Amino acid sequence: MTSSGTMDDPMSGKSQMVNNKVTVTDNDHHTMEMWGPGPDGKAFKMMEISYARKK
Repeated sequence: MTSSGTMDDPMSGKSQMVNNKVTVTDNDHHTMEMWGPGPDGKAFKMMEISYARKK
């Protein structure tokens, strides 16, 4: 699942476009990635969170 939107950059206070991607590996694991513009304008991964269900 992917989504896109805007968020306020805490360093500059300006609004910027971001993309989020959630990948479901199986019923017990999924990963969320957040992508945003780098200083050169190209997209870079700002964050990655891996989730695992506790059993």
